Amino acid sequence: MLSHRDGGRLREHMHDPSDQWPGLELLLQMMEEAGFTVEDAMSAIFTVGHHILGSVIAQQEDQVPPGAGNARIDARRFPRVARAAALRAEGRDHDREFEYGLAVLVAGCRAMLDRR
Repeated sequence: MLSHRDGGRLREHMHDPSDQWPGLELLLQMMEEAGFTVEDAMSAIFTVGHHILGSVIAQQEDQVPPGAGNARIDARRFPRVARAAALRAEGRDHDREFEYGLAVLVAGCRAMLDRR
């Protein structure tokens, strides 16, 4: 998706769901065998899918020129926001952000299984 301009947004709106059924059936089977209900498996699949799409869209939108739309932050009132903005201004590590989000989602899914 990253190799095409607006690939995430295009993917979000274009697909024939029947193309995905064989892979989805296998994925649901594997998740069911791991202990998920079909409902929980679908929720997890959609959550990861949304994470992927959102990450692609964020990375593609981050290609806007630096400083565009930046608001001035009062660092005395909002020191954490100012520090976060400074880190963001240094450049985003989209791969690290994606991997972090995916790790959180996987850990959450494992925790759901452990509660059963």
